[in-house]
Amino acid sequence: MQDIKPSVLKLWLLMYSLSDDSGAVSISYSHITESTGMARTTISRAIKELVDKELLEIKPNRGISSEYKIIIPAEYKQDKRYTKQ
Repeated sequence: MQDIKPSVLKLWLLMYSLSDDSGAVSISYSHITESTGMARTTISRAIKELVDKELLEIKPNRGISSEYKIIIPAEYKQDKRYTKQ
């Protein structure tokens, strides 16, 4: 996870911490703002960067919360420190 801005990493870590065992997470921009203090525009840019770097997938949802899937880079999957216990 090189060359990632701190705000992007902060968002990825928040989503990872809230994700289930399959990597799925449902979270609203309001919840992200409350949890991180990031502005909506920063959140949008961070989500776009995560998608572009193939660290996040978006599942469109017309509800209040969007659904995402966290992608763990292959080089981290084998390391037990980076898997949920």
